Amino acid sequence: MSSLLDLLKDGETIIVAEGYIFEFERRGYLKSGSFVPEVVLEHPDLVKALHEEYIHAGSDVVLAFTYYAHREKLKLVGKEDQIERMNMEALRIAREVADKHGKLMAGNICNSCVYQTGNQETIEKTKAMFKEQVEWAVRGEADYIVAETFGDYGEAALALEAIKQYGNGLPAVVTLSSHMTLYTEDDVHIGEACRRLEEAGACVVGLNCGRGPPTIIEVLKEVRKMCKGPIACLPVPYRTNKEQPTFFSLTVPGTDKAAFPLNLSSCLCTRDEIATFAKEAKAIGTQYVGLCCGMAPHHLRIISEIYGKNAPASLLDLLKDGETIMVAEGYIFEFERRGYLKSGSFVPEVVLEHPDLVKALHEEYIHAGSDVVLAFTYYAHREKLTLVGKEDQIERMNMEALRIAREIADKHDKLMAGNICNSCVYQPGNQKAVEKTKAMFKEQVEWAVRGGADYIVAETFGDYGEAALALETIKQYGNGLPAVVTLSSNMTLYTEDDVHIGEACRRLEEAGACVVGLNCGRGPATIIEPLIEVRKACKGPIACLPVPYRTNKEQLTFFSLTVPGTDEIASFAKEAKAIGTQYVGLCCGMAPHHFRIISEIYRKNAPASQYAPEVHKHYIFGDQSKNKDYFTQKVVFIKDHNFCRKYDPSPLIT
Repeated sequence: MSSLLDLLKDGETIIVAEGYIFEFERRGYLKSGSFVPEVVLEHPDLVKALHEEYIHAGSDVVLAFTYYAHREKLKLVGKEDQIERMNMEALRIAREVADKHGKLMAGNICNSCVYQTGNQETIEKTKAMFKEQVEWAVRGEADYIVAETFGDYGEAALALEAIKQYGNGLPAVVTLSSHMTLYTEDDVHIGEACRRLEEAGACVVGLNCGRGPPTIIEVLKEVRKMCKGPIACLPVPYRTNKEQPTFFSLTVPGTDKAAFPLNLSSCLCTRDEIATFAKEAKAIGTQYVGLCCGMAPHHLRIISEIYGKNAPASLLDLLKDGETIMVAEGYIFEFERRGYLKSGSFVPEVVLEHPDLVKALHEEYIHAGSDVVLAFTYYAHREKLTLVGKEDQIERMNMEALRIAREIADKHDKLMAGNICNSCVYQPGNQKAVEKTKAMFKEQVEWAVRGGADYIVAETFGDYGEAALALETIKQYGNGLPAVVTLSSNMTLYTEDDVHIGEACRRLEEAGACVVGLNCGRGPATIIEPLIEVRKACKGPIACLPVPYRTNKEQLTFFSLTVPGTDEIASFAKEAKAIGTQYVGLCCGMAPHHFRIISEIYRKNAPASQYAPEVHKHYIFGDQSKNKDYFTQKVVFIKDHNFCRKYDPSPLIT
């Protein structure tokens, strides 16, 4: 990897993701207010994962998460004794991820929270704090050091002096945080302050934090006028304005309530606003660019694309370019077939019990041509796990599935999708069931964001209303991730809540799904008819993922198919056993679930028998008494073996 100085000399743009503090607070692993990065010690794997997300979005740099890991902040929360360990662990994680991807790794120091202009005691204290963090950055093998978010020119100059004195020759990037005027807190014009820092030896100077894209460009132009070398700009992604130029001064739209720090989401920039900023920053000649507090990966990817950098392709980009996205699904059935998952309950225990097998199946599907690694979180929702007594494992199961999927996707440069599905509890018009469903979607969507998903698949909905609820939840809690929403067409061209399948998809498309369509339920022979209706109604990309079963005009879905004859494998095993066959098995075409049946007929204790079918736990065909709080659907079989679902007019929920 070329050094920072070499890249800058060659005219390269450096794309940088910051904002770790806000992102971990948003994800629930860091306290707002004190903003101390305890997560480095408490959840190092999550720090590593966020570095990976930011690289995936286009960052050229892994910034060690040592922001506010200084003595003053840690003393404030009673963790001063952890300061060296926290810094060194953050640097170790950053170095590991940077080396893995061939990226630069930067150490990080910031405003001290104690510096006062002209107060020698605070100056010495600040300098001592900078010294120890700079020395740790050197020990941690940083490629350069970022000194940032200084309101005072004097403190920024002190930080640069510390890097030059104790940084063992490492380059310094020094950025100021511009607040309400074009002057620093110690009354130096921003452009002049940056010029002085440049002349004092900073290889990059400029702005970060404080102002959002709409109000930082004015200040950036002043920096560009005064400085000859590379300049930096990393605003916060919030919609600041002339009256409220910083995110500290923003109010919640339509109110006088302060937005900072807990209500800033109401002021978040759109993708188009981020793109506008990137174009303006590029035109000014900004060579070190990114976003600070509040940044999400999809924001950074937009900047990367404006600058012509090759971030991994997004789903939206591929769709826009007319690419076909090949997607392998069916993990539930495949693991049941292989003997690692129970038919009926269909809960993906295999994620925790045999993670290497999940990894291997992702590899198989990629080998077969899939462009996407779909995290195996289908039916890993609260209702299903409660049904099998494993509700306490829900977060671990989801996060492990997402971790595995992200690892394999990164290895093969594929997209990784989070996955939510029908809740098994939703009922139209039943507010309690609707709220429970939304809560289930919310937690899985938030885990998908934490797990670094590139987009989220919401699938197998029989009801338009539930699909719309899933999309709404992705938009609300998905941090801007694109949504693919698919319905499961059953016996008619209408959803279970009586919306024409084409109309349902059209509404979902207009509500913001980037792909809509059909999955599951029908096989290849019977899914084309509803697919034509979807194509007629929708303008954008449509999806179709049927089940690979021989459905027909009389038996439209795989739920309604009947077995030609009897259960052949079980019958064979019984007959062979009765004859006294002592050496028994299956040959070409055998699958594990077939073999398990023979083993069970012979009363052998195969490990796979723990995953023998439990159809009584299925949400449609199962024992309704097990779902008495929410299960009000009746499965009605008619003479041609098809089924329809009917809703009890007297809901059990009150």
